[in-house]
Amino acid sequence: MVNNFSKSNLENIKTIINSDIVKNIQDILVQQKTTSYLVGGSIRDALIGNPLQDIDISISCNPLDTGLKIANSLNGKLISLHSPSKLFRIIVNHPNSSLNIDLTQTKGDIKSDLQKRDFTINSLAIPLSVQTKKAAPIIIDPFNGIEDIRKKTIRLVEQNAIDDDPLRMLRAQRLAASLKFSIDNKTKIDIREKSSKLTSVSPERIRDEFLTILSCKNVGNSLYELDNLNLLNILIPELIDCKKIIQPQYHHWDVFNHSIQTAEYIGYIIQETPIENYDLPFDFLQYTNSVKNYFETPYSDNQNKLTLLKLAALLHDIGKPTTEFKDDSGKISFIGHDKKGSEITEKILDRLRLSKHGIEYINKLVFYHLRPNQISNNQNLPSKKALYRYFRDLGNISCDILYLSLADYLSARGPNISIEEWNWQRKLMKYIYNNHNTNIDNKPYNYMDGKEIMKKFNLQSGPIVGRLIEYANEAYHTGEIKNKKQAFSFLDKKLKKGDYIA
Repeated sequence: MVNNFSKSNLENIKTIINSDIVKNIQDILVQQKTTSYLVGGSIRDALIGNPLQDIDISISCNPLDTGLKIANSLNGKLISLHSPSKLFRIIVNHPNSSLNIDLTQTKGDIKSDLQKRDFTINSLAIPLSVQTKKAAPIIIDPFNGIEDIRKKTIRLVEQNAIDDDPLRMLRAQRLAASLKFSIDNKTKIDIREKSSKLTSVSPERIRDEFLTILSCKNVGNSLYELDNLNLLNILIPELIDCKKIIQPQYHHWDVFNHSIQTAEYIGYIIQETPIENYDLPFDFLQYTNSVKNYFETPYSDNQNKLTLLKLAALLHDIGKPTTEFKDDSGKISFIGHDKKGSEITEKILDRLRLSKHGIEYINKLVFYHLRPNQISNNQNLPSKKALYRYFRDLGNISCDILYLSLADYLSARGPNISIEEWNWQRKLMKYIYNNHNTNIDNKPYNYMDGKEIMKKFNLQSGPIVGRLIEYANEAYHTGEIKNKKQAFSFLDKKLKKGDYIA
């Protein structure tokens, strides 16, 4: 039993124990005459000084019956997470947040129960039945978890912890990333040796851990660590094919490192945070509350757009290994890698069991990732027609992709980028962004419908009529026509020139 920690951190634990929710739970547990312990991450987070996210409680009686009583008392919802281990979760919703209370049944004494947990920093327990408001919390720590918290170390409780649940290999990196800890060297060796066991885990569980890793800061470090642990090649083997794929001379990194750096830079660019070793301005757009909310509001697969953008950045050049071409002069090109990449991306995301909503968003970003720089040339800002087509085609990702484009360009040039290059990229992306409302919210052209066009030009119903309507729509929004008479004249010229075939 350990009571040796800073006073403020111990107060955090007392605050949890004496909270209304825990007191309410304690009252029910006393009625059930059950031995109970606060365990795991809530103790760890309190000792670190992090906000309370979840509460884990181990009880000696049936967690289903007890869970129902607690859920009813707290107006929460009880769900089963894993029937064989009798793990239940109570979800308590508050106006702006929710709290998860996990209940599991103690198997034997508390020490043997803690021995079955994943990492030492989670193998801590506090007996709820003997705590008082005045007394210092009694922390049961049989595997030196508190010392590992002090050292900021992720260490397996036992070597067979991975065999019991191979997902713990990913969880090690997720905890390292979220807590800013390091994985113990012995634990790293165990993960490398058993990395292939990850294939036995359900894709849904892998997806959730991987996306949570991507949601953390310094995602580049996490991705390199996953590669070092032999886990990245299991998560996305197609990404490993990008290693040592040399790019044209203006690129600083090969495709693999470029992809990781692009994912790393996305967060910095959105949040306008300077990047180490880059003496560049990062005020692309003001990081207002509206921008923050846009990227941080949950969007798909329990993740926000910032996390999904990082995944799109990681995969944006995934089509390069299969489209690599070197001509007689040695010039390297990857023609069509954007389209090929979107096909590969869809397969990867489907394999990871992302939702249809998430797949469509990421896949569209990969498919169009070259578009922002394609609508301008020779450092000329894009024309009205180019902007109209850009917003028409990209729709809901037309602004999101600008951040991806900046991250892509910065990681392509790397430390070789000049202030002039960067300022032009910022100017171009800001110009496109500022034209968003002018283009995306325009009402469709409605001077005439398909029936009028067929009657006027003696046409049969078919794709040609749809193309002519779109031509008129584009001409209207770019200022080429302003009324029905001009529209008929414009379309007449198109028909005579045969442009409608294009």
